[in-house]
Amino acid sequence: MRRILPRTIQGQLIFGTIVVQTLLLAIFLTYTVSAQRSVTRERARQRLLQQAERLAGACSVPLSQDHMDALKEILETARITPTIDGARVTDLSGRTLAVSESNADAPLSAEERRELMGPVKARLFITAQGRTESVAPIFVSGKPAGLIWLEPSSSALASNISIIVTGALWYGGLALLSNLLPILLIVRGVSRPLRKLREATQQIIRDPESNAGFPLVVTASNEVGELTRSFNTMVRELEDQRSGLYETLALLDSMLGNAPIGFAFFDQKLRYVRLNQFLADINGLPINRHLGRRMTEVFPGPLSERVEMLLSTVFDSGEPVRDIEMKGELPSLPGVQRSWICNWYPVRTQQGVVRWVGVVVMEITQRLQSE
Repeated sequence: MRRILPRTIQGQLIFGTIVVQTLLLAIFLTYTVSAQRSVTRERARQRLLQQAERLAGACSVPLSQDHMDALKEILETARITPTIDGARVTDLSGRTLAVSESNADAPLSAEERRELMGPVKARLFITAQGRTESVAPIFVSGKPAGLIWLEPSSSALASNISIIVTGALWYGGLALLSNLLPILLIVRGVSRPLRKLREATQQIIRDPESNAGFPLVVTASNEVGELTRSFNTMVRELEDQRSGLYETLALLDSMLGNAPIGFAFFDQKLRYVRLNQFLADINGLPINRHLGRRMTEVFPGPLSERVEMLLSTVFDSGEPVRDIEMKGELPSLPGVQRSWICNWYPVRTQQGVVRWVGVVVMEITQRLQSE
């Protein structure tokens, strides 16, 4: 279903409107055609009875005078009516006296012969083919002298239904057009600001540092305009927060870089992610030789193994480890015993997860020698 639906709001509204209008039109057509078919059939039956009675009255005089050409002329005139397909005049025994050109001079069917029982008024009957026909007696001097048979046109009903369907389709098309035009106008005013918001969001994702194109121009006074103003406010607050963060980082870098003690931060894989120059000088290696590497990789030995063990303890427990005195040698000064006081503390995220572990190192070698 998701593959069928358009991806844009405008496409979804247009698609939904067309589907709903089509369903409503189908229901309307089904109900209308069914109702009109019943009404049209009943009207056609009543009209066929009336036509049979009137034609029977018109054929009375020519039949009494045995004027067959006049009878045929009356039958041909009756065919001018679009609802009559064929007509014939027979005597009471069923022998054909006159017939229209469209009606072949064929013998009466079994259904028609059952109507030869002397009908005293016009009546309808159903043929074996399911067609409705009419028969009416022709009176001469007050007595039945013949019968007139009428076959209705099958195309008349279809023509009426076709007119109804055509009208309903025109109505449905105009109704669909009248619904789509407001949707196009409304969605156009909504989709443009939303498209600008989407493009601005993607720009922030691609380049958070860039403020080109901000603030966005508010072109609507509805909910979309409020959304645009809120988006501009959010971007402005993000910029303020970013500026404050840069100031904080600059202050932290200055403090770490000039502090007379060593600072370092390790990630969950016990790798250096940040350290100051003081600690790099203690280790006797440049800063870039530390970043992304474990302490046991920088200078292997028992001292590094103990430091990593304490780092793992802080990551696992989430509790700081303070005032641990450590002694050892560094590769930069082999054979020289050195001493440090170290503190480990967790650095948590907003969710309370220990993301890094910070280490504060203060060398106490000279103080211990002085003591």
